[in-house]
Amino acid sequence: MKARLEEITGTELTRQPRQYPPGIIEGNVKVISNVVSGAGFDVSNVIDEPTAAATVIGCSSGAVVDVGGGTTGISILKDGKVIFYG
Repeated sequence: MKARLEEITGTELTRQPRQYPPGIIEGNVKVISNVVSGAGFDVSNVIDEPTAAATVIGCSSGAVVDVGGGTTGISILKDGKVIFYG
């Protein structure tokens, strides 16, 4: 898939920032990173999804609502840290 995307975009894909759902155990974070690395990417900037989303929109305190294909999650951030998720 990586090779196909590189062919379509005409760009070599080397780095992949990795986000993970809040509340998963540290071992699973490592597994996710290993899978991305195994696909040929250099894994960089491994952070939880709410913090990643808040960074993109420039929010350090507030709520981030993640509406997915089958689930919806909410995370509360205060001073750039996730203090609640559900």
